[in-house]
Amino acid sequence: MSKIIARVFRGNSKGIGLIETMIAILLLGMVAVAFLSGISAASRAILISDERSTAQSLALSQMESVKKQDYKTAPPGGEVTYLEIELDPSEYPDYSIKSVDRTSNIVDDIIGVPWDTAENTTSTNDTGIQMVTIIIYHPYDPGNPADNVLTLQDYKLDR
Repeated sequence: MSKIIARVFRGNSKGIGLIETMIAILLLGMVAVAFLSGISAASRAILISDERSTAQSLALSQMESVKKQDYKTAPPGGEVTYLEIELDPSEYPDYSIKSVDRTSNIVDDIIGVPWDTAENTTSTNDTGIQMVTIIIYHPYDPGNPADNVLTLQDYKLDR
């Protein structure tokens, strides 16, 4: 047996043996698995990036739409509802735009909540500044926070 091993290492063998073929196939398989798992991870990253990019575009356009509208003064202890952009279902399948009211509940309307800048919290009186929170879901399931793709907060001023 040691003569056969010595002959293999000396280079005097007449062909490729079964063990060498098995080792080559094993190495090729390991390289293929590593390559395919890398492609899978890259594909998933591209999908997530595309989803976040679409969500960011939707949130920014919604926020700009709210800022273009006239300032509405909120009633004492209340909030203001602003018009929201209607999504084209063929262009944005399964995306939903939601907002947050003064009690931190997720609502369908885009809400402007009066804001107290001194206390950095909601205010009972509208002093000319409102916080608007826009949440983008894909697919929409408000009970599952993992479906929340993007949250954007900004302020609307009475100018």
